[in-house]
Amino acid sequence: MSPNRYHILHDMMYLSLSQKALSHNRAAQWIAAMVLFLLCVPTFAGDKKSEKAYRKQCKKEIKHLQAEGWKVYASPQSLEDALMPYYMELADGAKHICVQQEAGNVNLALSKAKLIAQKSYAEDIESIIKAEIVNEMKNVDTGDDVQSEERFQAIFKQKVDQRISGFAPRCTLTRNNKNGHVEVMQYYTYKLKD
Repeated sequence: MSPNRYHILHDMMYLSLSQKALSHNRAAQWIAAMVLFLLCVPTFAGDKKSEKAYRKQCKKEIKHLQAEGWKVYASPQSLEDALMPYYMELADGAKHICVQQEAGNVNLALSKAKLIAQKSYAEDIESIIKAEIVNEMKNVDTGDDVQSEERFQAIFKQKVDQRISGFAPRCTLTRNNKNGHVEVMQYYTYKLKD
């Protein structure tokens, strides 16, 4: 659910609860219902408009990639079938990382691209993981600051490793360059926890 939808639904629930206090006044209820309707329609229509814009952007990107000789790696999928889910996730508010690497062979290029994406992802989730750990350790008092710091670092590394181990590209494209090298482009999407 996009953040805009969440806030609208939250506001709807608040107004709904407020309306219970006015249950004797039917005119006020009817006005509140109309206001809710008018607030929701543009928001949901805006999401469709956003989705349409992302579809258009995807098709434009596909034409550009085809002209440059990119193909979906190790899959019979078309570029559109491979990239459209990525763009729809972006339309739904997902964060993204796109990494492009070149190497003498495809495996090396894939490895380099994955390491760069994992590093970028780890940097993005670092503050969220630290907050989770601080929250978990709030009730644990060891009395020893050094031991607490060591425990914090161990838990932090474990949580980052857990999240990174499942971090995989949404789509991988390759092309052969004139210099004999292989170029790889990987698309990643993810959502941060609130």
